Amino acid sequence: MSKNRSHDMTLWTGIGAFLLFAGFGFWITVSAWDGMIYVSDLKLKGLSGRVPAAIRKDLDFSRLNGAELMSASQKRLFTAARVITTQKNVGIEFGQFIIRSNDGQRQLACDFYDRVRVKLQADGMAVSGERPEIEINAPCATSTDLARTEPIWIPTEEIMSGNAADGEATFASVERSSFRFRNMSHHWPRRWAVTEVTLYRESEPGHEVHVDQGDMKDFNQKPLIVTWPESAVR
Repeated sequence: MSKNRSHDMTLWTGIGAFLLFAGFGFWITVSAWDGMIYVSDLKLKGLSGRVPAAIRKDLDFSRLNGAELMSASQKRLFTAARVITTQKNVGIEFGQFIIRSNDGQRQLACDFYDRVRVKLQADGMAVSGERPEIEINAPCATSTDLARTEPIWIPTEEIMSGNAADGEATFASVERSSFRFRNMSHHWPRRWAVTEVTLYRESEPGHEVHVDQGDMKDFNQKPLIVTWPESAVR
């Protein structure tokens, strides 16, 4: 066998081995073990570099379409919601999931839906027959736990530093978020119920996942109750 042929065979053997291992490595990054999908090449919004991470396989809705996809997204968004309370603030996390992008790639919900709108109504309180209401518009961002969104923070202490009144406001501690207050009385309610939540894409009106009280009844869920810290209420 000539030296050239031997060199060519060695070269092609090396290329074949490289492609085999590269393909195996790619399979590893997106395969599932123990009910988890490992996505080590997923670029997370708001974080630099590529971060190894995993998300439960049952939260991958990328094969769903139409009404089936919408129903699964609505249910995951709200039923996994939870409240986080600090001394000065309250945060609301929502459930996240994987969808398929327009170009056919799998992506996290907050990598497509870039905004969240949350409506809260005072629990057990009304003014002239209307319940006090807060509407929050905030960025949709991914938590380090890929199965959840970053908390939508309500700066209760800053809000309480002013008088209860109808209007719109922004606060320095929660960037790119806005707040609208309606039907307010002379004092701030302490307990609020989350009655609506919407994920939407700012650049594409009509692309959204919306959950209201009717949907909550469909999945046998009561509105999520958000209680402001005692230190914030006056």
